[in-house]
Amino acid sequence: MNILVCNERFLFRFGADRVMMIIAKGFRAAGHRVTMMANRYDRAVLEPFASQIIDAPTDQSAYDDLNEFTAGWLRNTWQQHFTADTQPDVALVGGWPFFEAIPVLRERAKAVVFLDCGAVPLAGYNETIRATLEKLSRLRRENLPACSLIVSISDFIARSQSIPDSSGHVPVRTVYCGADHMEMDLWPSAVSTPGGGTRGLGLLHSLRQQGRPTVFCFGRWEPGCYKNSDSVFELMRAIRATIPDCALLVLADPAQIDIPPDLQSTVYPISFPDDRDLSEIMRNADAGVSVSLWEGFNLPLAEMQWLGRPALALNLAAHPEVILHPWYLCQDLPEMARKTCEVLNGHGPDRKTRDAALQQFHR
Repeated sequence: MNILVCNERFLFRFGADRVMMIIAKGFRAAGHRVTMMANRYDRAVLEPFASQIIDAPTDQSAYDDLNEFTAGWLRNTWQQHFTADTQPDVALVGGWPFFEAIPVLRERAKAVVFLDCGAVPLAGYNETIRATLEKLSRLRRENLPACSLIVSISDFIARSQSIPDSSGHVPVRTVYCGADHMEMDLWPSAVSTPGGGTRGLGLLHSLRQQGRPTVFCFGRWEPGCYKNSDSVFELMRAIRATIPDCALLVLADPAQIDIPPDLQSTVYPISFPDDRDLSEIMRNADAGVSVSLWEGFNLPLAEMQWLGRPALALNLAAHPEVILHPWYLCQDLPEMARKTCEVLNGHGPDRKTRDAALQQFHR
């Protein structure tokens, strides 16, 4: 079967991109021919499994008009990209800028499947980004009813977005994201920040040798929006009141994070490690935290739990579906600080309860 996978970008450090590339890699392993179409991508990641990589252009349209431009470009250039033998049987669409292209793809492929990772909340973004997100929501409502199937990454997304946005006209199925993919060695070191993983691992080992408890804040650093990244400063101040020498590792470029003076020796940015190093960092950290105020799934939470490490998240969005055990859900940052301290001191769910929860999570 010929499968076309469309998304704005295929870059290793973004969760939705990562999920779509893992799916595409699985299609290829199952014997299908895979074509990847995007505005931006890490070529070194795609080449091992993509039979064809198509650059969707952006230079002839303003970003806000990119969906309309992409639909027209695809309609007018279709025969330049596909022959009778490579014509897609199925198109898998990830979203922007391919919403307006869904009807075009439906005319040419037997089926169009939308992978729904959800539209993020507007709070905290500037006026320009808010306008784009509002348009994205409108495009979802206008075009999702033309899909053959919507695959939601959580029941939370299915209930809150997939079913309402498709007006109930399209079958919706929840398929959770996998958590064992870090063992696949999917992302070559060439696409990571040079030295990022090595620096992070070296720092982690140094902190552990000093006897300092280490907490890893998984998920990319994005302050001022739903990711809520800068709230870790408040979290760490609360944790340090009980465990003064606790250290926090964050996935941020050191040049892009403004650490308060009182936390300079507490918060450590480690850039963007490749999967091998990230897996080792997760495996060796004493605990993980997510301070995000909204997640359609929270892939890093699942990744850390897969490795058997305790991870805490706020009790909202899809977190109740993904969390290893309800004890690790927190109503607010003070509760997260308290529970993190309990974990660092060897408390929390007992070994039997945790082992049973981990076995169920792996299943």
